[in-house]
Amino acid sequence: MDPICASSRVDQLLEEKIKARTNSLFKSRNDVAQLVVYLLSSSKDSCGRRILQTKQPIPINHVSELKRLQQEETTACVQVYTVAQLRSWTTLNISSELFHYLLEAQSVFPYFWKSVLTFGIRFVENEYAFPPFRAKSSQSVDGKVDG
Repeated sequence: MDPICASSRVDQLLEEKIKARTNSLFKSRNDVAQLVVYLLSSSKDSCGRRILQTKQPIPINHVSELKRLQQEETTACVQVYTVAQLRSWTTLNISSELFHYLLEAQSVFPYFWKSVLTFGIRFVENEYAFPPFRAKSSQSVDGKVDG
């Protein structure tokens, strides 16, 4: 089964756009890490205040390295994944295989692809725009917003 269909469960039109743009979206470069992972840990200082600490960034260039990182025990409360891009109208510096694996491993919602499609090689402004973000909040009895 196609990895896009299996992992993302995207609708057929979006899947076709992804496949058509794969070569203009992804291309890894040898001089830059494809993916950089930042692990943030929370602790308390001597006054009892919470502080965030980051460890050394972890460069990832292959699916096997990301799998190994995911299997390691960690005290991190947040993991931040970054993908480089040489210029705004060039490919993302990551292989299609590693990017697909990252989205599947982190259970990223399928319509994240709509944001991804705004990147990649272009010669003129494309028809894609960042989709709006959605949030849900509710108000408690005393009028304060719960997020």
